[in-house]
Amino acid sequence: MPLAQDLIEKNTCSNPGLALTKLAPPLTARDWSLHLKGIVDAGARTPSGYDRAFDRLRARTAAGPAYRRVLLVTSLAPVICGMGERTPGENGLTLHPVYGVPILPGTSLKGILRAWVLSQTWGADWQDGGVHFRALFGQGGHDGAAAVVDILDALPIPGTAMFTLDVLTPHHADYYQGNGAPLGWEGPKPVPFLAAAKGVRYRVLVEGDPAWVAKAAEWLALALAERGVGAKSRAGYGRFACEPLAADHPDERNAAERNATARLTRVARVSAELARLGKDALSGDIEKWLRGEPVTGPMHELLPVAPEATTKENLDVVRAIGARFELREAWLNRLKNKKADERKKARARELIEAWDKLFPATG
Repeated sequence: MPLAQDLIEKNTCSNPGLALTKLAPPLTARDWSLHLKGIVDAGARTPSGYDRAFDRLRARTAAGPAYRRVLLVTSLAPVICGMGERTPGENGLTLHPVYGVPILPGTSLKGILRAWVLSQTWGADWQDGGVHFRALFGQGGHDGAAAVVDILDALPIPGTAMFTLDVLTPHHADYYQGNGAPLGWEGPKPVPFLAAAKGVRYRVLVEGDPAWVAKAAEWLALALAERGVGAKSRAGYGRFACEPLAADHPDERNAAERNATARLTRVARVSAELARLGKDALSGDIEKWLRGEPVTGPMHELLPVAPEATTKENLDVVRAIGARFELREAWLNRLKNKKADERKKARARELIEAWDKLFPATG
């Protein structure tokens, strides 16, 4: 029976999470190091399907509501969250369970926010057990209460290399394993491990009571910049540059629009997409269609046949566009215009009659 790693030899690390935790080679130091390097190299590519999944999440959690704040955080050094995660090697890394990308767990983010608040000299109400502290972070036990703010797992934004290879060099391996005292002549034993790369951008979500989320997001940004998150933060790992994302940020605005469009019915969605082209671009197509002429403009795919053969769904789209741009009113004004020539009036009359035949409720 072939080994698991043999089955993916030609596509090593297509899912970094599986490659790290399930598909490792036999544990010789050299093989493990080469395996981790393969994960780093493959991490320069976005895992299959992740970009679409990220876009869907961003669309559903766009900045704007009073109960939500969004931070764009960029790592200034490698990040090691979950160094104690179980892997075939000595050190782990917290990865997304489906796509295998590095994440910043919400529990870790809330933990550093908690540590940062405790380090401030704001009085007893902000120390462990204080009234404000309990409100922000909750309290366990039978008489406990949920926190007023939630911090979600932060996912990396697609498009950058996500992994780097780092190394620990313990000099006294026997001592650390409880086998004697540390000796001055022992040589270092390099231990390679995987870390999230410097320069990866993450999208951090803070949600909850509108009276608290703004301050919680502000303090979290300070905690990420000053204290860092994950292992080896005292050595400078896990530090971030943070930027709040408002509703008018292009990425957030576009995501909110995509989410609103996705929630519409097909008729409303198609109508909204066509309406962006403007009245002048659409009215000519609708007039040709009503007269039984071939449609050659932007609506030609929607109206390939005569009005009487058009589907009800496509008729509803035409009705919505006509109502939006008040086409019937425009034709009626053309008919009533004393300065218009008789030919234009006759065409306007034909259009109104054809429209009222299709859409009698609007007549």
